[in-house]
Amino acid sequence: MGKMNVNWFIIGLIVTFFVNIPFGFWRAHAKRTGNRLEWALAVHLPVPLVVVLRHLAGLR
Repeated sequence: MGKMNVNWFIIGLIVTFFVNIPFGFWRAHAKRTGNRLEWALAVHLPVPLVVVLRHLAGLR
């Protein structure tokens, strides 16, 4: 198992927090019963970014 990069970990925490704020607002206003694609995009679009940041931090 590799060593965790603390700098990338802290950066990842901050970026994840600030990226999820607008997606949370979008998700709150997207009607789950109406346009399911919009709601699904609001929920799942930030996930690849978080995966990349976890990889850079050494968390697998």
